[in-house]
Amino acid sequence: MMEYSGYSQFLSDTYRHVCRPNAVGGSDMYFCREDGFVSVTPLLLNATVNAPVPIMFPDPDPQWFFEGYPNIVQAGSAMGSLVNYVPVSFYARQDGHITAAFDPIDIYDGYINDQGAYVKAIQIDKDYRKGDFVFAILLNKYAGAAQSTMIQDNSTWALLSEVSNVLPGQIVTKMVSVTSGVTTEESKSFSSTVGSTIGFKAGVTGAEVTASLTVSLSASFKSSVAYTTEITVTDSVTFPAQPREQRVAIYQFIQDYNIIPGGPLQGWRNYLNGTTTDEAKFFSSRWICNVDQAPPFRYPTRYFATSFVLEPE
Repeated sequence: MMEYSGYSQFLSDTYRHVCRPNAVGGSDMYFCREDGFVSVTPLLLNATVNAPVPIMFPDPDPQWFFEGYPNIVQAGSAMGSLVNYVPVSFYARQDGHITAAFDPIDIYDGYINDQGAYVKAIQIDKDYRKGDFVFAILLNKYAGAAQSTMIQDNSTWALLSEVSNVLPGQIVTKMVSVTSGVTTEESKSFSSTVGSTIGFKAGVTGAEVTASLTVSLSASFKSSVAYTTEITVTDSVTFPAQPREQRVAIYQFIQDYNIIPGGPLQGWRNYLNGTTTDEAKFFSSRWICNVDQAPPFRYPTRYFATSFVLEPE
């Protein structure tokens, strides 16, 4: 296993063994590089990585020694501004043939057709079943209806592995494979989830999408974020011996992103589903408008943590 040496390692040892001598457990942080895992000091990490949600594994709950580590540990959430657009979807109100056409409009960044393809203008002329997806409007973030709609970063720690019944004085060395980052196709899906137009550009690579999202989301959350293409790293981590029986675990830091509709957007949806104007009747007679609550996009970061919890005295 690769580690920083000297002062950084001293601070890590101090944090775990001196600053919290009466703690029921503790944790250490690691960063995945292509050549192995690098130990990073939690105190220094949070002083240098200005992420939307702090990358710090929480103090263990004493009950985890008996019940086991939870599969998910909440890390926190943060809200950021929209990148380029918010998708607004339309579904067939009833069985039948639908004919309509939409040209480019200033407050729209384009449309998604029923094949999932991005288009600047859209022609609709076919039969649909009730409830079928017909098209989506990519509403520009500066449109009045998009105001107060935001992106949420809901970060968690996901359990990778745990070992129970570690005896007093026993050292545990665990080989771990950590996959982080996203594939090219996942990066384009990620782009759509957070409302970025970069994923629609022809011939764009996954590296170009993640680089663009790094810039865009850093601006959205006003903090440093970084996204990478997918890599898998296998290396070992060691849990030092403790004076009492312990349970140990390994977690990866995951960032979940989704769009949270604001009041004006929900009001616009209700308007398009109503009959108050000729425009509303045009929409509501053909489609049901919905602000989709799609599953969050889960981004596995290169950060992971080891944690131990001691048998209570």
